Parts: sequence; structure tokens; C-alpha cells
Amino acid sequence: MSRILSECSASVRKSLQGLDYFAVDGARAFDDLSAILEHALEKGTSKEKVVVLQEALKAGKLYLKGDYKVSIFLAVCSNKTVKMH
Repeated sequence: MSRILSECSASVRKSLQGLDYFAVDGARAFDDLSAILEHALEKGTSKEKVVVLQEALKAGKLYLKGDYKVSIFLAVCSNKTVKMH
């Protein structure tokens, strides 16, 4: 983290009003998908399949909350094109 801060100069923060709603909606979407998987389990989908999909949802949510933000930040600081995974 210190390397990132030392290489990226300080910048002026712009208003992020409205982005909180965007983040909340994104988190809610993951929760909704998780609920759908629970419903699918009740309807007969195998527990193994549901567990795998639940883990994939968690991994995706964590990626978007962490690694994706870091890769965007680094791309902006280095003025390089963002690599999409």
C-alpha cells in the first residue's frame, strides 16, 4: 500500500454522491442471487452445486470490493489501459 501511495500523487476528491446507492444495489444483487440459490436447493438442486455457486458468488463479491478497485486505482495512477479479467 505504501508503494502505491508513494507512486501516485495526491488528487482532489470529487463528489461521490450517488455512488453509495450503486454499491448498495450491487451488494443487494449478490444477496438476491444467494437467496435464489437457497430457493433452488429447496426445490431439489443438489447441495454440492449450490455450495459451489455460493462460493463463486462470495468470490465475485470480494473481487469487486477489493481487487477490482485496486486494479482500477493502479491503472488510473499509471495512466495505462485497464486490463479486464
